[in-house]
Amino acid sequence: MLMHLVKKDFYIIRIYFIVSLAIAAAIQVSIQIALPELPGTIILLYTVIMVYLLLCQNLSIKESKFEKAESLLCSAPYLRCDLVAARYIFLMLPLICCIILYQTISLILGTAPVSLFHCFLVTAIALIPLSIYIPIQYKFGYAKTKFILTGMILLAALFPREITLLFQSFNPKELSAFPDLYKYVLVIVIITATVGISMFFSLRIYKSREMV
Repeated sequence: MLMHLVKKDFYIIRIYFIVSLAIAAAIQVSIQIALPELPGTIILLYTVIMVYLLLCQNLSIKESKFEKAESLLCSAPYLRCDLVAARYIFLMLPLICCIILYQTISLILGTAPVSLFHCFLVTAIALIPLSIYIPIQYKFGYAKTKFILTGMILLAALFPREITLLFQSFNPKELSAFPDLYKYVLVIVIITATVGISMFFSLRIYKSREMV
């Protein structure tokens, strides 16, 4: 049941999904050429956040054109909690694709790939702003939140060097000194708590919405 809803989201923005991954590849190559000393974790984090911004905007634009689609889905054998859960599952796909894409390009360019722990770390950091944005959009709708999202996209696109250098101020090597079990448990707990709290508020907001 959930997979049908996930496929629905992918079908809506399948072209933008591919384009966003192509942009992520171009960003990775250009940053590695311009800033070869920059850690791969920072580059991956920047590309993931950029892809998320682009996909969230395009998905919201598409859904705003079909405002009654949600009402039809809720009248079908789909619960509102299914719609919310499917959205979160779908938004994990760009993250997974970005990680695979980054590791593939790193092998082609001969640069060091990102370790498994740092992939989990990027996931934890990238999901924090996303988990804040989704409930806000459910609450106020795309019309009121599109300016925030557009501004974030312009900021990330116009000042990539400054943003990546800002990310660089966070040194993940300090976490690497912890024992493997502790650091993996810590990051997994952060990911689970972030997504869980976000889904809780999103579901509460979505259940209270009136479908017209």
